[in-house]
Amino acid sequence: MKNDLVSIIVPCYNGEKYLNTFFDSILNQTYRNIELIITNDGSTDNSLKIMNSYMDKFTNCGFDLKILNKPNGGQASAINYCLKEMTGEYLIWADCDDYYEFDAIESLVFYLKSNPQFKLVRGKARYIDYSSGKTLRIVGPREQYCHDTFEKYMFETDSYCLPGVNITYTSYFDKCIKDRHIYETKGGQNWQILLPLMYYGETGFLDKVVYNYNVINTSHSHDIHGIKNQFKRCDTLKDILYHVLDSIEAMQEYDRFDYKKRIKKKYFKKKLKIIKESLRGKPKIMNSEKAHVVCDYNKCTGCGACCSKCPVSAIKLVNSSEGFLYPRIDKEKCTNCGLCAKTCPVLNEESNKKEITAYACYNKNEAERMNSSSGGLFILLAKQIIKQNGVVFGACFNDDLNVIHSYAESENDLNKFMTSKYVQSNLMNCLIEAKEFLEKGRIVYFSGTPCQIEGLLHYLGKKYDNLITQDIICHGVPSPKVWRKYLEYRNKCDGHSTNYVNFRNKTNGWKQYEVSFKHNDGEYSIKFNEDLYMKSFLKNTSLRESCYNCSFKTIYRNSDITLGDFWGIEKVFTDMNDNKGISAIVLNSQKGMDLFNKISKDVEYRDVNIDSIISGNSSYINSSLNDYQRKEFFTNLEKMSFDILVKKYVGKKPSIIKRIIRKVI
Repeated sequence: MKNDLVSIIVPCYNGEKYLNTFFDSILNQTYRNIELIITNDGSTDNSLKIMNSYMDKFTNCGFDLKILNKPNGGQASAINYCLKEMTGEYLIWADCDDYYEFDAIESLVFYLKSNPQFKLVRGKARYIDYSSGKTLRIVGPREQYCHDTFEKYMFETDSYCLPGVNITYTSYFDKCIKDRHIYETKGGQNWQILLPLMYYGETGFLDKVVYNYNVINTSHSHDIHGIKNQFKRCDTLKDILYHVLDSIEAMQEYDRFDYKKRIKKKYFKKKLKIIKESLRGKPKIMNSEKAHVVCDYNKCTGCGACCSKCPVSAIKLVNSSEGFLYPRIDKEKCTNCGLCAKTCPVLNEESNKKEITAYACYNKNEAERMNSSSGGLFILLAKQIIKQNGVVFGACFNDDLNVIHSYAESENDLNKFMTSKYVQSNLMNCLIEAKEFLEKGRIVYFSGTPCQIEGLLHYLGKKYDNLITQDIICHGVPSPKVWRKYLEYRNKCDGHSTNYVNFRNKTNGWKQYEVSFKHNDGEYSIKFNEDLYMKSFLKNTSLRESCYNCSFKTIYRNSDITLGDFWGIEKVFTDMNDNKGISAIVLNSQKGMDLFNKISKDVEYRDVNIDSIISGNSSYINSSLNDYQRKEFFTNLEKMSFDILVKKYVGKKPSIIKRIIRKVI
């Protein structure tokens, strides 16, 4: 049976540099029933000639190519020409300067057919720097369904405004957009098409990269200079949204009025921000520290996957001014093989909806439980691995009380991994060492933060039956530099060098745990929320930039096991609320389930819904909120005593005047 026809519509103005790549990506599709309708929007280069050269190629492939010509009028105008000519059961719209993955159309069609509750489906896109070919980032939600898509897309709070990644039924499009006509402007066509589709029906998300979006400096969307032009751009976008709202006949008038009011406020704020930035002068050029070569600086987790994967050792992890590790490339050594970008977990996010099992539980061994941060599950899991002649990787303190990753091959050596370490650990050579053990056939249990686990999995590049990964419910990772600063302050206050640290001392209970520092002549112990270092951690002031926009906080994880505290257990199982520590364990794979079954006789556990874990520990899925004084905190880290630094910058609300300015701007 022949596949239903997919219509792909494309506007083109002076696209000669990109058309060959775009056309070839269509011809190479695994889906074999496509009509491509392209409008030559008054191009002054060789675009039309290139289009015509593909006519026979499309015919030979059994595809239909329709070439339309018109005077230049902008993308929306060119799209209207295409819309009148399409005849397919499905509609996709794209830009001629981008290109598709080889199985993109088949994947989008299959997902739409398999999920009849959705009328519109959106895939992921890979942003590529056109001049260098470097992957910049991957955009797109990780969950199958997103609530309030219409509002989030209109106000740009949790969406991505791209062509190419979307597919809908032509019949549904005709119901939402009358006469196949959108408001004709130079830009904004994606809003005009997508918003009505999102308003009338549900939107689904395909967790797969289907489209490659070229970031081109000469593109109109990247070429807005001067306050006047930026203001004009704001007015144009506001007018487009107004027209879209007016075109949605089913919308109630009071909703339309409210949306327009919010849109007006949004662009008023944007104009104020433009003025504010212009008064500050030209934006600063990115310094060499941030000009690393793999992913967005603010998303980089420092996992080291790119560094470990580089075949010529051209990438090294170096400390930033804030004390976090970031990759830096040696241009002379680099061979431009692209392995770093292919390995980076931020640029290659993968998450699949699957069956998961969750428990509230604790270790029946009282001593092990009390020596743990929560319910004492890690030590049971780790011991089981050691019994099978396996190797356990985890975070520990070294002799200088820096936090690093290391491995253990005996039960006695596991104690160094016990209790939480609220500092980002240095993975050292652990990714490489873990692979060496795996290749030798040893069972490897690797414990770390979600980003570290993703770094390991992407570095390995293939599945190992003898690998079990375990991540944690992570609040965020504080700076090692902040930790060293505090440790020096603590030693000065105590008059002795610290030789033991426990961030989660449960002597006075799990819920009111204490931070303990021991030295040869005594001990410093204080309630967690009164300790200066913990204040900077819990108020999100000392965290890594990527923790404010974490790529890996999702329900469906690629790890085999997720461990964390079961805060709020008293609301779920009153009889388990003994203040000695309760663990939340989520089994994300059969391997995780099999390992848990081997220790289950030593565990008191109850089935729970994942939502009951998230309700008491929102860090499972939510990134930390950025502290507005974070920048000043790090700027003055070396200039102030730690107590003065925390008092001045941690957990302080901005002044009334600053709050008003921030709210307006």
